[in-house]
Amino acid sequence: TLTALHDSTRELQRADTESSVCQLIVDTATDVIDLSAAGIYLFDADRNLLCPTAASGEMIDDTASLDAVGPGTNEVWHAFVEGERVVGDEGPAGQRDAGDRVAYVPLSDHGVFVTAATDQNGLTDDRWTLIGLLAASAEVALSRIGRESELRAREEERKQQNQQLQRLSRVNDII
Repeated sequence: TLTALHDSTRELQRADTESSVCQLIVDTATDVIDLSAAGIYLFDADRNLLCPTAASGEMIDDTASLDAVGPGTNEVWHAFVEGERVVGDEGPAGQRDAGDRVAYVPLSDHGVFVTAATDQNGLTDDRWTLIGLLAASAEVALSRIGRESELRAREEERKQQNQQLQRLSRVNDII
């Protein structure tokens, strides 16, 4: 399991979009940690909402029914705002299945990682450790993508400013 988790972390280093990072994380949660469902909600600061971005396992069937989550709406928002994991027995869309243990793990200011375990093992200490490692890897990857996006925007702005300066210089040469 640790080897597969390590391999997944290496793949995260090559991911170049938030959605690809999120999909890799939820796939790893269901395939490697053997959780029944996983999903990630990312924070949209412009709309002040947590938006479902990726899902795997049993949550795939519910993806269409997953709505964006606003302030005070449910456990997803609570975990995000409080910055602490929340454990319950109700999924993000309010669905409730016997034996489910659902965990909402904040990903700093990026969003929330939702996991569910329906088997008899539930959310054991070992699973919590692996979920924590996966969440930390997601935070690092999402932060990296955010920084890279910001750098690209600054580079584009710098190019535009240089073009304006070159035009101004040509005009000055003519005068």
